[in-house]
Amino acid sequence: MRAESVQSFANAQSIIQWSLATYGVLFAGALVLLTQSVEPANSSFRDVAILLIFTVLLPGLICAATWQWLGEITRMERVGMYLRGLERHLNNNANYNPRLVINDAPSLHWETFLNSEGRARKRNAPYVGTAAMFAGALLVSLSLAGVWQSRLFGGEWWSFPTVLWPATGILLGVIFFVVSLLLGRSVVVMGNERYNFTTRRVEKIDKSGSSR
Repeated sequence: MRAESVQSFANAQSIIQWSLATYGVLFAGALVLLTQSVEPANSSFRDVAILLIFTVLLPGLICAATWQWLGEITRMERVGMYLRGLERHLNNNANYNPRLVINDAPSLHWETFLNSEGRARKRNAPYVGTAAMFAGALLVSLSLAGVWQSRLFGGEWWSFPTVLWPATGILLGVIFFVVSLLLGRSVVVMGNERYNFTTRRVEKIDKSGSSR
């Protein structure tokens, strides 16, 4: 179980690193295109390439990285949920194994301790920071796409290109936030649950660590 948790954490960190590195390369490439002087015959290709990077490639990368990262966080929380149930199960049967009791207190209670007295909320703080970083990267990309599109088409907001690019960016943004919120909520909910070895079901726990 420890190896599963460590591997999930390592995967989550790797996702953050490669996604930010790829984002930086694509972002820098778009900035180079923005400042590059091109022949009139090639200007259309440059304009479309910049819109694709800011509206599709970068937002798509952020979406994929965020959801994959949340998947690894879910794996970590799943391990904690199982271990909290295992601690409770072993502690309830500590009379069969005196080595599990120290000074009349159960020795197996680390995961339960993390979820008691509001500590679960503090533990989620790093998750919120990383999620905010991904969301910020997405918003920056879509904002630059809007600025570049406005520069290209000016006030001709009735034409097809001026409707296509903002609609694509808005759709990606909505999908990102809806799916991310649903996945994030499942992580928070799982962080306040434990597996019941008696009923073979997952149960809610309150701040004191007892069953609801």
